Amino acid sequence: MRISCFFAMAFFMLVPSEFAHAQTSKNVECLQRNLAVLGYDVGQADGKIGNKTNKAASSFNLITKILPDLTEAASANWCFQTGEAVTRGDWAGYRSIYDVSSPLKELAMSSVFQILTVTLLEKDKDNYEVVDMVNDQTTTKVPRIRDDARTFQIETCRNQGLKRCPIFRTKETGSGFVNNGTDFYTCRHMIHNWLVIAAKENSTSIEKLSPPIELLNYRKELIYSSAKSKENIMKISKINTDPRLDFILTDKFTVKNQIELFFAFSEYTSMRSPIDLIPKINTPFVFDIADNDIIFNSGYPGRTALPNVATKNNAPGDQLVTSTGKVVGHNLQQQAMASSAVSTPGMSGGMTTTADGKIVGLACSGEPGVSTTNMLNELTLEGFWGYMQETPI
Repeated sequence: MRISCFFAMAFFMLVPSEFAHAQTSKNVECLQRNLAVLGYDVGQADGKIGNKTNKAASSFNLITKILPDLTEAASANWCFQTGEAVTRGDWAGYRSIYDVSSPLKELAMSSVFQILTVTLLEKDKDNYEVVDMVNDQTTTKVPRIRDDARTFQIETCRNQGLKRCPIFRTKETGSGFVNNGTDFYTCRHMIHNWLVIAAKENSTSIEKLSPPIELLNYRKELIYSSAKSKENIMKISKINTDPRLDFILTDKFTVKNQIELFFAFSEYTSMRSPIDLIPKINTPFVFDIADNDIIFNSGYPGRTALPNVATKNNAPGDQLVTSTGKVVGHNLQQQAMASSAVSTPGMSGGMTTTADGKIVGLACSGEPGVSTTNMLNELTLEGFWGYMQETPI
């Protein structure tokens, strides 16, 4: 595992009082770096106790309640305790992206988008509508999906020249992110059912379809709509087409082995836009993750107010938030890792990154306290899906 210099410094100062006077500025820089890794915005790690450092320290101390007020005399103790927190992978809850340190803040605000789409609940799985597009004469202004999901789906089908269009009643939100201007990454389960049913109704394959989605940025501005223009509709560029995944997912998981197969081996999906959705910023994908590394997940968890250990609800659910955790296990063959304390209800498709803003992958499944991330490594992705082919259902 890689151990950064500030970790080592934190461990070295087992008796903080011996170093408090001699290394004041180094101690402040140490705690600044540790707080930044934990996701707090300290500004520049310059060894000076400024407004941002004080604010970050106060937020951290609301959770730990073990440290004195931050002063130069107390900075060695702060260096040690924040270093211990980094090692433990302490979770500060969800935080608004505005309270996160750079460069992660800039990367998430420019690249991570909220997905608005439709889904199929258990009670509706055999009772969805299919519109015959050959006879459909709908002529209307293209709506927003929240205002008229039915017409939105019809226009999405029309833009693809589909003859039969499935109509789902339930709206759903999720997350995804853009890299290199045109490549959009998200989790399959949000769009899976619509693709499966549309493929069957039109006697085609899922990779030839485009799901009904809108993308909104952190300002709630519309970035993309599948219902707006057939010339600019995104096409699927990566998706697992294994026939064993040809079943309907609902909110009630009834076939355990199918569900495990789905979430373990098929979640990563990407689409490509014919035009730039954002400026062409090509952020590298990294694959040198080790257990105990600190990672971040950024996304939009729906309208639910999310908990924060300190303030209980400092990150309203309909906004871009981030959560910090520690890698607790990874499997290079399966191209997946598990992280502690990055709980992701509603944040499916969120971007998982290192502290310095390098993209690890996307978080697609999890339970309170643990999330599973599909690592994004283009060179080995096909091998990852090949591993699924060898796994008995």
